[in-house]
Amino acid sequence: MFDSFLSGSFLAATSAVGLSGYVVAILLIIAIALGFALAHFIATGLNVNDYRTRLAWVLTPLLVAALMIATGWPPKFGVDLRGGINMIGSLNLEAVDNDDPNYVPPKAQDIIPVLVKRVNPSGTKEIMIRALGEDKIEVTIPSVSLEEAEGIWDSIVKTGKLEFRICASYQFADHAGLIKAATDASKSSDFRKRRAKYVETPEGERIGVWVGIAKITPSAADLAAGDLPSIMPYKFAPRSGHLIRNKATGEIVPMNTLQYQDGDALGLEFAVWCRDNGIQVPEILMLY
Repeated sequence: MFDSFLSGSFLAATSAVGLSGYVVAILLIIAIALGFALAHFIATGLNVNDYRTRLAWVLTPLLVAALMIATGWPPKFGVDLRGGINMIGSLNLEAVDNDDPNYVPPKAQDIIPVLVKRVNPSGTKEIMIRALGEDKIEVTIPSVSLEEAEGIWDSIVKTGKLEFRICASYQFADHAGLIKAATDASKSSDFRKRRAKYVETPEGERIGVWVGIAKITPSAADLAAGDLPSIMPYKFAPRSGHLIRNKATGEIVPMNTLQYQDGDALGLEFAVWCRDNGIQVPEILMLY
């Protein structure tokens, strides 16, 4: 439904507690005045007028710091300041094949609730999706890596479908050609070729595909209770004969260091292994 392209983002920074800049400025002036007033009162009461200015320079920063803590300042930065990715997509309504004369094409605002449920079902991620006119949608993702942003964007633009594929394995002789082609591609000096989704023959025929391995999504009850493990397990735990690569680098990572111990927690052990090897998004090689 979308044709995607990247663009810059323009989000304003906002205060953590919603105070306007004018209110904070007034409170700041009051804090400074109060600091000098307290310094005058203390110096007069203790008969140390020579130290009045020094007391003011000590008390005023303390009051200003207390004000910043109480009001939540400094403000939280937007995507343009703290880093992030902003993406815009347009509805590809020409791809919709509908002969109904009464058919009304959807507008961008109509499909936003569906997209939110798809990419942020728990509501815990800082992902903002909004309509730009009737046929464009803007997705703003703060503090995220490019690989994570690509995964979120793919979940938006690609419709779900069930596919059955065979995992490539060293145990099968007829997989040798695919494994060699994938290994050669992972050693290429061309970064795009190393990270290519499909494995092809020299003639351009697709013979394999790299598929991401998903993690288990916590339930709404677990999220509400805060009963979450420090690291989420994966839904699938590959074996030593499979080929796993780091999507970010395109490097195939040997699995000889992965030794499963608990038969009931294979997905968790694989998640720990990925973390220890610096793999944020693992992919497994499958026959095309």
